[in-house]
Amino acid sequence: MIPLRQRELCKDLLFNRDDHALSHLVEACEVAKPQSAVSVTTSVESDVKKAIRSRIIDRETGGLEELLEKALGDMSARELLSQVLLPAMEEVGRRFDTGDMILPFVLQASDVMSRATRYLEKYLGRDDMGDKGKIVLATVFGDVHDIGKNLVKVVISNSGYTVFDLGKRVPVEEIVQKASQTNADAVGLSALLVSTSREMKVCVEELFRAGMEIPVIVGGAVVNEAFANRISVLQDGSIYPGGVFYARDAFDGLEILHAAVEEKGRLLESYEKRVAEFIEEEKAVRADRRPRERKTMMMEKMSVPFSGARTRRDITPEEVFPYVDTHSLFRGRWGAKSGYSVDLRNREFLPALEELTELVTREGWLELSTRYGYFDCRLSGQTLLVRNPEREVGFSFPKGSELLNYFLPGGEKDVAVIGVVTVGQRVKQLEDELAGSGKTKKAYYLHGLAAELTEALAGNLQVKIGMELGLQKGMGRRYSPGYPSWPELSEQAKLFSILMPEEIGITLTEFFQMVPEHSISFLFCPRAKAFRDVIQR
Repeated sequence: MIPLRQRELCKDLLFNRDDHALSHLVEACEVAKPQSAVSVTTSVESDVKKAIRSRIIDRETGGLEELLEKALGDMSARELLSQVLLPAMEEVGRRFDTGDMILPFVLQASDVMSRATRYLEKYLGRDDMGDKGKIVLATVFGDVHDIGKNLVKVVISNSGYTVFDLGKRVPVEEIVQKASQTNADAVGLSALLVSTSREMKVCVEELFRAGMEIPVIVGGAVVNEAFANRISVLQDGSIYPGGVFYARDAFDGLEILHAAVEEKGRLLESYEKRVAEFIEEEKAVRADRRPRERKTMMMEKMSVPFSGARTRRDITPEEVFPYVDTHSLFRGRWGAKSGYSVDLRNREFLPALEELTELVTREGWLELSTRYGYFDCRLSGQTLLVRNPEREVGFSFPKGSELLNYFLPGGEKDVAVIGVVTVGQRVKQLEDELAGSGKTKKAYYLHGLAAELTEALAGNLQVKIGMELGLQKGMGRRYSPGYPSWPELSEQAKLFSILMPEEIGITLTEFFQMVPEHSISFLFCPRAKAFRDVIQR
């Protein structure tokens, strides 16, 4: 929180980096003319409301309860909540939107807010703590990923709304029933995969069938505004009257929820116009669509180092950490905005990475394992027939999938490379322990690191496969079930029947998602140009 120039002046003095360090620091202080530490503290503490607001925005808990108790001498708990605490969280949201605050800091501010509201519970009924509106949250049926939904819960519940969190893998009928029972103002749905996101469409249809016109807010890795528009169109061709809205992040969802409560008419008016325009654009695209010829990459046959599958469990963290992409970790996993500063990287992210790396390595929380192999295959139409020792298994790709370009045509014998990696279950247990003990920020950081480590482990294996096949630089790409080029998540079962990842402790749920969560399965295509090179850093 201290400006970089001031910190550097202090370091110059502390570490004797400049013969004139003392005079430079004194000059800077003369220009700033600050009050003494005592007078600053007295000034701040004399304005209790401002001090409480600062505790939330600056993510500080020191003396929080004493300040709240002092404020209650001049105002009611309800007034303190509505006039001080909630506006402070709104300021946190504004700073997040402008890029002045990163998501981990938002979580810290939310933790302070939670601590403050817990203190006020003895003065207020629970209904008063969240009386701005009500929302039902759920990760949809079949989806075990809930980190995004949990972040939304933290932000919305600390902004004065009552949240009914149904958890993950929630059936549609349970969501509809809860929304009806609670007379909720909105339903929030989260999904990570293409296959599970289809449950959002089912939920919209069932809400309509139940006669409910309740706004539905959707979010997740495979969801966007076009998706929200698409599922707004019901089976009979009409538009869902309650509205379906895409939220980029937790604060975007909060803004939509606020509009649904405060100005629903205006929200629905813009929604209906948006979806109507989308329908017309879709019609124009379909009318202009022409059939395209499939392009096939012709390449010679490949020789492989062995046939069948092999397992490795003796992987050390030192082998994997060099493959961690810190930019992807800090921005993609830890919520840094585009163009985040070197100062933020050095002050916040690198120390957090160092601390967590030392923790999981020292305590043995990583159980790094891989299983991969080379199998005979042949392409038949849109199906890749892969032979394991007992039988032939067919991987089905959608029409037009780029995967069809990366195998020899005409049923010619080829090679399929299949792999799976995991960092194990213990790191997820540690993440849950941290979240359960109120260390939300640290749990969030650990989740992101575990996800990036899984990618790093897959990258490490990809490099090994490329070396074994003698691939040129920039060749080879991984594809996984559940994503656009291979959308059917049920294909996981076929992959498992060939590779048998149970040998390294990976199993499938009844909805074809892997346990442990931090695992990756893939079909490796040597003929595909890499999205980006996997490199050691």
